[in-house]
Amino acid sequence: MWAIRILTGAQAGKTFLLKPGNNIVGRSPECDIKIDSRGVSKRHAEIFAFEDRVVINDAGSANGVFVNGTRVKSHQIAPGDKVTFHDIVIAVVPSKVSARAIGGQRVANYASSASQNAGPDLQSIPGGGGRQRNRDDDFIKKAQGYFDNVVMPGVYKLVEITELKLVLLFMMIAFIFAITSLQVLPMVTRMRTSLVSESLRRATTIAKNLKAVNEQALTSGNDALLDVMLAEREEGVKEALIVSAIDSRIKAPVTKANAIPVRPFILEAIKKDGSFSKQIDGSLLGASVPIQAFSAETSSIRTLAYAIVIYDMGARAVDAKMTAEIFIVNLLIALLVGFFLYIFLFKLFEYPFVSLNHQLDKALKDGTANLHLAFQLESLQKLCSNINSALSRTSSGPVSSGNVFVDRNREAENLIDGIPAPAIAIDAVNESIISANSYYERLTGSNNASLRRQSLSAIIDSALRQNLEDLISQFKRDNNSVPRSSLDFNGITNELRLHGIMDKDGAAYYIITIGQLGGI
Repeated sequence: MWAIRILTGAQAGKTFLLKPGNNIVGRSPECDIKIDSRGVSKRHAEIFAFEDRVVINDAGSANGVFVNGTRVKSHQIAPGDKVTFHDIVIAVVPSKVSARAIGGQRVANYASSASQNAGPDLQSIPGGGGRQRNRDDDFIKKAQGYFDNVVMPGVYKLVEITELKLVLLFMMIAFIFAITSLQVLPMVTRMRTSLVSESLRRATTIAKNLKAVNEQALTSGNDALLDVMLAEREEGVKEALIVSAIDSRIKAPVTKANAIPVRPFILEAIKKDGSFSKQIDGSLLGASVPIQAFSAETSSIRTLAYAIVIYDMGARAVDAKMTAEIFIVNLLIALLVGFFLYIFLFKLFEYPFVSLNHQLDKALKDGTANLHLAFQLESLQKLCSNINSALSRTSSGPVSSGNVFVDRNREAENLIDGIPAPAIAIDAVNESIISANSYYERLTGSNNASLRRQSLSAIIDSALRQNLEDLISQFKRDNNSVPRSSLDFNGITNELRLHGIMDKDGAAYYIITIGQLGGI
């Protein structure tokens, strides 16, 4: 089945299911679908819903039915089409709810009571969703309302204060700054963690080498042979010590022999049974490896001393200066890329408005209403549709005489609809087709909706088109005449007559009637 979704006006966002067959749309409470707008007629349009298609007919409305900005009498709606009733824009969309699920009931209309104003909700129909979905939708609507009514007005105010492109540039810079910060800080943390881990491994390795060099001297009890110079020469080593496990005094180097260590890390390390390492402060690390030997007295392995290394990461440490340098480099790269992205996005944003403005200038000069914007953004499509609607009402059709306004397009349509013979109305200003009646459609096999607002080249029958052009040329030479010509349709000779409808500036439009010779 099908449904219509209202896109503008007081009922924007509401969805109505279409019952199979005819659905009357209008302002009257008796309509199947009631539209709350003064510009909508009491019976504005008829929407015929079939399994595979939807057809809309103008039900004689005052302001007309427009599909994608073009006024129509009858039109089969395609996916993506926007239908306009005066100031109300709707979209016809497929619905997963079947006619059986609706139970054949008539879709509720909007009326004056609050319950009627609520309109039909697809989710209340079986198969449309449960209470959880309703709660989710309520939360989403509240969040969207807060965003639209509280957050965005402040953003809109920025555009009133300064140029839009400067606002977009500021937002782009703020975005780049935020992303760079969020990217650099974790990256620096990972670098610092990795560097500390690597430095701890290096300090532990130096301590193990220190143990290997002095293990024999300690086992033999010859403390005079203890040497820490090789360890002290290693890059980054701030201090290398051999500390006794028996009395916790320093055995080497000689300059610190018999001294009691005061560094907290050393006091913590000599209490451990195995290897131990940790970060002491910002750049200092400590590593300790026990020096053990077999004791014949106890028949067990005992710890004789500890090889301890105090290691300084120094220049390799990720300090505040390095963090700032990394941040600045990343920010500059991001700004450079962001600048080109900003130009690209601004041009992309500006394009539809430039295109629309160019087409509008041309339409105002030519008196046409055929703006087209191939830009997939719903709000711009609505704008384009509304501009087409406004142009079609005000361009070449309405003329004024004093305080009286005459819509020449409407006048021509009404005139040919009242003629009981094939007839077509043509704008005398730009020679575009205003409308054709149903008799003309049956005779020529054409569709009025595809001819409206088009040039004569839209008429596929070349012989008919040539005759119409000749009649117009004859009338221009003598606007007091009624030019005639003949043409065969289905083996029957018909006469074409052109009647010029004049206003103070000359011909406003032409009415061409087609009938059998002597029959008009």
